[in-house]
Amino acid sequence: MLKRFSKKVMRDIDGMPLSILFLIVCGSLLLFAMLYWLAGRYGQGPVSGDRSVSFRDCVYFSVVTFSSLGYGDILPRGISKVFASVEVFFGLALFGIFIAKLSSSKQSYHLAQLYARDVQEKLDNFSIILKDHRTECREALETLKRGEELERALNKIQNDVHITALRIRAYVSFEISNGDFLLETPIGAAARLMKRSTQVVQRVSALACYQVSRHTQRQRGMAKRSIQQFANIGKMVRDNSEDLALQSEAANLIEKCEAAKVELDAIVEHVSAKFHK
Repeated sequence: MLKRFSKKVMRDIDGMPLSILFLIVCGSLLLFAMLYWLAGRYGQGPVSGDRSVSFRDCVYFSVVTFSSLGYGDILPRGISKVFASVEVFFGLALFGIFIAKLSSSKQSYHLAQLYARDVQEKLDNFSIILKDHRTECREALETLKRGEELERALNKIQNDVHITALRIRAYVSFEISNGDFLLETPIGAAARLMKRSTQVVQRVSALACYQVSRHTQRQRGMAKRSIQQFANIGKMVRDNSEDLALQSEAANLIEKCEAAKVELDAIVEHVSAKFHK
C-alpha cells in the first residue's frame, strides 16, 4: 500500500505542469510569511536587530529562507525557528523538483515515447504468439473430432502455451513493479493482449476437456496451470490499471479463467472416478 501510494505521488509530481508548481512555490512563500508574522505578534517571530519585522519583511525572510540564501539581516526566534527549519527542507525539495522538470521535460517526453513504442512492440509480439496458440488449439480440436492423428502431441501444445503464459506474466510483473507500466503503455496493445489471452484460455480449455481418457490427465493439469497464469496476468492488469476499458478486459479474462478451471476440475474428477470403478 505504501509503495503504491509513493508511486502515485511521484507520478502526480512528474505530471504536474510547471505553472502549477510555480503557484505552489508562491503559495508556500506567502504561507510561511504569514506564519512568521503571526508568530511575531506573540514575540516568537523573526527580528532585525532588536526590533520586530513587518509583514513585508516576513515575506522577504520567507524568500531567503525558502531559497536557502540566509543573509543574516533577519533572524528567527522562538517558534519561528521551527517554521524556518521546515521551510528550508520544503524549499530545497520544491526547487529540486522545479529545476529537474525544467531540465528534463523534453528528455522525459522522448524517453516516454521510446518506452511506449518498445512496450507496444513487445505486447503486440505476445499477442501474435497467442493468436498462433489459439489457431493451433482450434485446429488440434478439429483434428481430434475427425478422429485423425495430431501432428503434435497435446502435451507439447499445452506446454508451449504454458511457457508463453509464464513469459507474459514475468514481463508484466517486472514492468509493473519497476514503473508506471500501464499508465505509459498504449491501451490498445494491452487490451489486445487481454483479448488474445481470453481467447487462448477458451481454446485451451475446450481442447483439454474434449478427450475423456486417462492419458490426457497430465495434459489437463498443464492446461490448468496455464489458465492460472493467465488469471494472474489479468489480476495484475486489473489491480494496476486506471483505464476502465482495460480493467473490463482484465476482469473478463479472470472470469473466463475461473470458469475454465471449474470445467477442467469437473472433467478430471469424472475421468478419475471412471477409471477407479
